[in-house]
Amino acid sequence: MFVEQRLEQLLQALSSAGSLTVEQAVELADVSADTVRRDFNRLAERGLAVRTHGGIMSRDGYVHDSPIRERKVQRAAEKAAIARAAAALVVDNETIALDGGTTTFGVIEHLRADLTLTVITYSLDAAIEVARRPNMSAIVLGGLVREPTLSVVGPDAMAMVGNFHANTLLLGANGVSLELGLMTPNRMEAQLKTALIGISDRVVLLADSSKIHKRALVTFGSLQAVTTLVTDAGADPSFLEQLRQSGIEVIIAQQE
Repeated sequence: MFVEQRLEQLLQALSSAGSLTVEQAVELADVSADTVRRDFNRLAERGLAVRTHGGIMSRDGYVHDSPIRERKVQRAAEKAAIARAAAALVVDNETIALDGGTTTFGVIEHLRADLTLTVITYSLDAAIEVARRPNMSAIVLGGLVREPTLSVVGPDAMAMVGNFHANTLLLGANGVSLELGLMTPNRMEAQLKTALIGISDRVVLLADSSKIHKRALVTFGSLQAVTTLVTDAGADPSFLEQLRQSGIEVIIAQQE
């Protein structure tokens, strides 16, 4: 098992238990105690856990991977407002790309019915929803399906991305930081997000205020890659001002 795979496994266990001892991690990862201690130090150095005597504990401000059914009901009002504002940015005859986030999924229901669109996505939920709309066609990337997010990931999906070009990418992130950029808990989804940024002319980041100043395991892009941020009124004003000064458009979504 590679280092990043072990770290992801340890963080998943940490999210459930709140703390891990060296002995527990040795049994979980089937590696030596010295390897576990090095992994614990890596997590602490990245700000993803707090080192304790003989183990680690959860750190506030770190985002773990969670099932999509749970994330759909979290901050639902803010996400709906952001999705509605982002949908207004999409124009007719575009090719758009959607990642596997719950907020980006919400954009679909707010798209104008008369729009003719091609949608590239690695989200099974998004592909099915787009396919129901008569003027829209869905291209779903193929590969391994991740149960927590119902996203299609892996080398086959990565190989497909390079065949396409998108006018606009609607992108979510589990954590957004001035220092570390855009973050997600899963490295395979991180690879796809990075690839989608690379094929897109415009990157619209959909992130509610709870994601700002949060950290996750993997950085998949810098804020410099973002054209527009759509967020809610609770976002840190100083953070938003720094984005504006760097040339990023900021849209504050209003709840109905």
